[in-house]
Amino acid sequence: MIISKYEIQTILLSDFPKENKTYRDVMDSMDAKGVDFTEPKVGDSYLLGNAKFTIIAPNRTYADPNNSSIALVLQHGENSFLFSGDAEAEAEEDILKNGMDLDVDVYKAGHHGSSSSSSEAFLDAMSAEAAVISCAADNSYGHPHAEVLNALRARKMKVYRTDEQGSIMATSDGTDIIWNCSPSDSWQSGERR
Repeated sequence: MIISKYEIQTILLSDFPKENKTYRDVMDSMDAKGVDFTEPKVGDSYLLGNAKFTIIAPNRTYADPNNSSIALVLQHGENSFLFSGDAEAEAEEDILKNGMDLDVDVYKAGHHGSSSSSSEAFLDAMSAEAAVISCAADNSYGHPHAEVLNALRARKMKVYRTDEQGSIMATSDGTDIIWNCSPSDSWQSGERR
């Protein structure tokens, strides 16, 4: 568990307890290190080296734990990145209603490229030139879904995919973003099982 391997100063979690092994492992690791979590609020900002990130979700309490994902915009100089976790269309709509600035360079696609996220309205509100989809190769969910790939392509976004390219690294110097690989050009969706 990463918590036990590193010196941790702050852990941000949404206050949505889950009944699964991963969540229990996180709580156990935090207990073992004597660390508690902070529940961030929309609009809170945190420094991360020379960068700053601002919390943009969750905006309310949801029945679905995916919608309780912490979403944030990371700003490093002129470069900006949007991370929306597993937030689905319902939470994305609340982000839009809240008037959060989505003028970003890179979008980490929601929910592993699932069609339950990356709604048309959400994508229309951002100006991202690139999207990163993090999903396992041959995953049983069929991520990334064709609907999301088609929506990203329609917006002429460069797409980077962990299922095809392995680890994706975007390095920002505050002015430029340097990628460790070229964008994917396959546009092949996953197989839903």
